[in-house]
Amino acid sequence: PEEGRDGKVLRVAEVSGEGVPPVRLYIDPSYQVVRQTFSTTGPDGRAVQAEEVFSDHRAVEGIQVPFRAEVLRNGRPILERTLTEVQFNTELDPTLFARPQQ
Repeated sequence: PEEGRDGKVLRVAEVSGEGVPPVRLYIDPSYQVVRQTFSTTGPDGRAVQAEEVFSDHRAVEGIQVPFRAEVLRNGRPILERTLTEVQFNTELDPTLFARPQQ
């Protein structure tokens, strides 16, 4: 369905599976995911409504990537994150996956 918010009409897609709580993706007219919501368990064991709001979409190798995100729990902001660089299909140092030596 469509949902209006902040003066914009967004398409909503819900992804779910057996044993996995549903995630709702909110997609703007340019097909960018601008928000996602889901339920999770809080530190006290009770359900918490979680939301991430994405912005500052930039093209990286032809893929639109949100460089900013705000994380909310029960409507209250708890974290903001900003990406400074995104790369796809880069070589990784093989030692990254090495088991620690004892």
